[in-house]
Amino acid sequence: MKQHEPKPRVLTGLMTLDDLLGGGLRPGRVTVVAARTSMGKSMLALTMARNCAFRQGRPAQVASLEKSKEGLLERTLAAETGVPTEKIRRRTLDPSELDLLHAVAAEADSKALLSFGGDGTTPAVAEIERRCAAVVGRHGRLDFLVVDCLGLMDGALLQCASGDRKKEVAGVVTDLQELATRLEAAVVIVEQLTRAPELRHDHRY
Repeated sequence: MKQHEPKPRVLTGLMTLDDLLGGGLRPGRVTVVAARTSMGKSMLALTMARNCAFRQGRPAQVASLEKSKEGLLERTLAAETGVPTEKIRRRTLDPSELDLLHAVAAEADSKALLSFGGDGTTPAVAEIERRCAAVVGRHGRLDFLVVDCLGLMDGALLQCASGDRKKEVAGVVTDLQELATRLEAAVVIVEQLTRAPELRHDHRY
């Protein structure tokens, strides 16, 4: 029983949310973060990944299908240092800010606990699993995975060309749940809600 003791939950870094979740995100489970566009879904998921890696010292992977590795790194460095993202992006940093960024980047690189993948591509689950395997090979485990976002992913069996998007999405979610189970990792899927309810009188989903 001791050999198969489950991993501790992954804290999101948001105390109220962790309380609502019963102590954090449960390893081996998939959690969906869904909201309309520009509501901060990706930033919330990245915050969880940063907290897992930098505060808890546990390996995390962000598979972003919308943002580049450089963009994710800029956001991460800005959040960890307090230097505005725009200054990092425009390279208008004063010497003290530059030194701070270099120090944080060096620490993050030495630990390599937070890794990014995606760069705007639309991989199937097999590609995400390959990237996760690289993290496991480096650290011996993966504790947290973010997939941002579900709606842009290729179906697990796209070669079948079923034309049924709902079935494809259901297949991707099933595959990600199986991946979460195999890795004993907490998986967060980011998804954008439809705007269709705006056209209805009751605005319900």
